[in-house]
Amino acid sequence: MSILSTQQTELLAFNTELPKNLTKHIEEKPEQIIANAKNNHYFEMTKVQSSSVVIRQMQKEAADYDVKNASIYDNSEKATYLVIFKNKGNKLIARYDRNGRVLSTMERYKNVALPTNLKVAITKKYPEWVFGQNGCNFSYNRSKGLQKNIKLQLKQGKSRKTLKIND
Repeated sequence: MSILSTQQTELLAFNTELPKNLTKHIEEKPEQIIANAKNNHYFEMTKVQSSSVVIRQMQKEAADYDVKNASIYDNSEKATYLVIFKNKGNKLIARYDRNGRVLSTMERYKNVALPTNLKVAITKKYPEWVFGQNGCNFSYNRSKGLQKNIKLQLKQGKSRKTLKIND
């Protein structure tokens, strides 16, 4: 775990790698993954947005993270804590208040399972095309809610199409 600090002591950051055997801990379907109650708002708001076990596992890790156990945690300061979670090219950056609540996140995922309803809609609109690479970006803010952007590539022989889906 590496600690980074900005010029002000209000922003402290940690870098934690997710366990390599994370999938052994949670092998359920994404809708069966449950986070701790403190960050239930964040976890429930992102629930409908993803059918990917990888995404739900990283979001659970962020929801369950206890900033109070960090070596530089100081309850006497009105600090926020920035924690960076990385796993196989995917990244989730979460900002916590001093009580450990998720205030905001910036999440970037590559080549993950897309929601079934989205795959069905795209398959109907582009029946002769196959799915290529994709990227999902989520931005959560406790007061503003969740925004998502998905960029995916479709292939048909040598032809390529890039679709951008914003919410």
